[in-house]
Amino acid sequence: MWRDRAVARIATTGFWSTKRTIEFAHAKWDVRETAFGDLVVDGPDGPKGTPYLRHRSGFLSGKFERAGQPTLRTHTGGFWHPWWELRDDEDQPLIHLDVRQGFSRTEAALVLFDAARRLPDLPALIGLSLHAVLVSQKHHAHAAGAGT
Repeated sequence: MWRDRAVARIATTGFWSTKRTIEFAHAKWDVRETAFGDLVVDGPDGPKGTPYLRHRSGFLSGKFERAGQPTLRTHTGGFWHPWWELRDDEDQPLIHLDVRQGFSRTEAALVLFDAARRLPDLPALIGLSLHAVLVSQKHHAHAAGAGT
């Protein structure tokens, strides 16, 4: 949402599905979650070819591998005020998300830094960043439930 208007959405194809669609007004990407928890946007050759984007997550950091572009790093932190960042190879932030987890809803305030505006795949990176936040929230909720 931006100024009370929907500019993008993330949709799930089915209740148990690991495939989702990130959709902006001018572009759309299908995202799948691998058995290892990676988020993948397939390239033109589908799952057997080189991915267009792949997010490999770790505990507090991860990386975005991009076809034909430099790899970017992700970093997360905060307990009471969680946040998530996409950073360049010099560890400078490109995208910052302040995350608010509610009972049935996750929201994030997006901050774009000037260097991010020059990225050729910025819409896909924003969409996959938001998707990564949602998936990490889901995994944390499952882990918390398993421990009780």
